[in-house]
Amino acid sequence: MLATLTTLKTRLGIALSETGADPLLTGFLEQVSARMELYCNRRFARVEHGWEEFPGEQSELRLERYPLETIHSLELKLSEATGWQAVPLPDCIVRGGCLISLGVAAGPRGSVVRLEHTGGHVLPGQLVEPGQVALPVELELACVEQAAYLHQNRERVGLTSFAGLRSDYERYFGVSAGGETPAQAQDVRMFWQFNHQDLLPGVLAILNRHRRLAG
Repeated sequence: MLATLTTLKTRLGIALSETGADPLLTGFLEQVSARMELYCNRRFARVEHGWEEFPGEQSELRLERYPLETIHSLELKLSEATGWQAVPLPDCIVRGGCLISLGVAAGPRGSVVRLEHTGGHVLPGQLVEPGQVALPVELELACVEQAAYLHQNRERVGLTSFAGLRSDYERYFGVSAGGETPAQAQDVRMFWQFNHQDLLPGVLAILNRHRRLAG
């Protein structure tokens, strides 16, 4: 997850000793983390000796998981019959910690190359060793804000409109319409409308700085 449960509970003002909502909050963090990775077209968590595959004819390998720490090996597959075969790593240059320029293609058209490497960000709550890079704080905070929004609006997410009495809202949805509801307020007519919103504008502004370009 791109943020810790402790950080989210602090943001929501929930005491750490109160654990009843922990499964729900953890689910929100997992959901938001996956959505942020999907939007950014990359994986954030650091992995040692992970593999990524690319078309063999490519000479520019744009990693899905970065920043790159170490390149371990390169393998080429020409057919299923021959399988993966180790090939020497050609002279290369790494750009921006994520783009490996080989200079020449590792294989012919139609082949597949895979790269074994260590890279990615150390996630919140984990120890950052020398040579490793922690997840940017702004990404952690973006995850917390989006998860907090989902939690605070969990009864109303997906509602596009509602017109009726306050008492109707509470009877239909089984939750409070918000605010005090004395007897004289039960017959107040209300109109609710929620536009479809995926990621919050502030979250999107942060994610746009960390997106991986296609290609």
